[in-house]
Amino acid sequence: MSDLVEPLVEAVPNFSEGRDRGVIDAIAAALDGRGARVLHVDSNADANRTVVTLAGPLSAVTDALHRGVGVALSQIDMREQAGAHIRIGAADVLPIVLLEPGERAERVCLAAVDALAARLAEDFDLPIFLYEASVRRPSFRSLPRCRRGGYEALSRRFEDAADGPDLGPARYSQEVSRSGATVLGLRPVLVAMNFTLDSADAALASEIAVAIRTNGASGRPHRLPSLRAVGWRMAGYGGKAQVSVNLLSIDECAAHEVLKTLRSISPVSVLGAELIGLAPARVFRDAGLVARGEQPAGRDDGVLSPAAASDVALLLEGAEYLGLGHLDAWRPREELSARVLELCLRSVGMLPGGSG
Repeated sequence: MSDLVEPLVEAVPNFSEGRDRGVIDAIAAALDGRGARVLHVDSNADANRTVVTLAGPLSAVTDALHRGVGVALSQIDMREQAGAHIRIGAADVLPIVLLEPGERAERVCLAAVDALAARLAEDFDLPIFLYEASVRRPSFRSLPRCRRGGYEALSRRFEDAADGPDLGPARYSQEVSRSGATVLGLRPVLVAMNFTLDSADAALASEIAVAIRTNGASGRPHRLPSLRAVGWRMAGYGGKAQVSVNLLSIDECAAHEVLKTLRSISPVSVLGAELIGLAPARVFRDAGLVARGEQPAGRDDGVLSPAAASDVALLLEGAEYLGLGHLDAWRPREELSARVLELCLRSVGMLPGGSG
């Protein structure tokens, strides 16, 4: 990274609205433009949640997040919001991901995240929890710790400074009850997937999630590294239960490994995966290699892999191996280019070979 070029970053803000298309569109419109580009919008009515993926130069993305949060706070009232997904505020989580390697780029990003946190707290009187690489209190590094108890527990957390936010108002007010709080930080790339079981048994999905996730009792034979998992059942999936996972490090825990483990321990069929947002090409590439009976390619240098993105046939095999079309939410053969991070960046001119 030269002194004159800002690092390329991705942001994946999660907003607590997944039903009102007017609100969703207004937030997405605020996030797009002035150097930042919205790459994907993923809404779910049952969860009442929308995940937006945008990318661009660092300052353009932080400015976009400021705009998007402003719209979300004006449109979403947490006192009336309800959904299946745990949440702590209207602009629930604002992750920023550095897409290029380098210690200097990381330092620049950390400073920019701190500055954004201060702007959001001051401009919107918004409680801010900082997490992951931006954490100020080591025990708050993980998202579950920042969001402990969800929105319903937020008022009680203001009674104990050690459990309250890092920035923003010191007391719980009517304004805070409307906005909730926001979790913000620089973190590694994360891939979110829901694996659908051929069952309506949410308890079974929860039991499987406990068996595979990293945190919990030691000695579990099917425990996977760098993995969060919960089980749930939502009406919008034909009544099927799902094991919802976050791959916190795709180098340490790959999507195809999760699928293999689920199939080995589930007493019912695993119908396939649902991808939330986008994923780097190597997630699909490695699954495609497994589908061909070959060894996955191994660790990559950095988030982006243009070489992996160039073999579209292999990416398609990987998507189909993971069962990513099983819900008809998207069809891999027609829509793969809309779900692979590198291909989306290329389409908006942020990687070589794009149309601009």
